Formats: sequence, C-alpha cells, structure tokens
Amino acid sequence: LGAGKGFRCPKCKYRSREAGKVRLKVERELRPGLYLAAPRAHRHLTKPSERYGREKGEFSILKLEKFWGYGWPPKI
Repeated sequence: LGAGKGFRCPKCKYRSREAGKVRLKVERELRPGLYLAAPRAHRHLTKPSERYGREKGEFSILKLEKFWGYGWPPKI
C-alpha cells in the first residue's frame, strides 16, 4: 500500500491504518565461522573456497632457495 498507509489482509482484503507489524525475536543457530555459498553461486569478487588457508604470507628467501635450488645471493 505504501509508507504510512496501514496493512491489508491477504485473505479477506480488509485494510486498517491502525494495524502494525508484530515483531518476533527468532533465535538463530549461527556460530562464528566461515559461511560460503555453493561454488556455482560465487561471483568474480568471491574468493574460491579452495584458496582459503593459502593466503599470501611474507616474502621468504628460504622459499626461493628451495624452489630454485641455490642460495642467496646467487654465486656467479
């Protein structure tokens, strides 16, 4: 109906300006944690679930040494 115009019964179509919303407090079973949608529902700004736990850390020379097979700085 619009703002400030009351409510209408969906069954009998009775309309009243004095009628209002009834607030109910619903307990939810949510716990702290990561909640992800299905992979097909991800959009371009959503991090894929398989990348969680593989965040970029600090730059490490030791990782480079292991990857390339020589120490740092390289011996010429």
